[in-house]
Amino acid sequence: MADKKRWVYSPSNYSKPKVPDDEKKMLTQQFERLIEEELKPRYVNPESPRGWTVIEDIFGKWYRNFFHFYRVYQFSEDMRQSTGEMPPRGPIEDRFTRIEYLERDKFNVAYFRHTNQWWTVNRGISLQQVLEEITKNEIFHP
Repeated sequence: MADKKRWVYSPSNYSKPKVPDDEKKMLTQQFERLIEEELKPRYVNPESPRGWTVIEDIFGKWYRNFFHFYRVYQFSEDMRQSTGEMPPRGPIEDRFTRIEYLERDKFNVAYFRHTNQWWTVNRGISLQQVLEEITKNEIFHP
């Protein structure tokens, strides 16, 4: 008699690293400076809609060992008038870039694709490379 095959829970042996508090504080300062000096001046302007959306704010926050960049946007009046449809009202929060902490001065950088999946572009790069990549590469912009 043949044994029946069964599905069983098998957790991975890989555990995500915990970001040390002092390093988390330093990284948060670096990422917030990037947001304030590079991304907000370029993309946050409620008077000037970018297509059918108006970006109202950009911010970041930690989730486990990931730092996410968020944009807060609303649909413009032009979209409501041209399509005749009523898109959601009120601000919408949406993640657009993710930095994964691997170890001291090693990170993975990913962007959120139209397929609703994260796509890792850079693996194991330094903090300086992360900041340069996000500044220069538009796939990491809102």
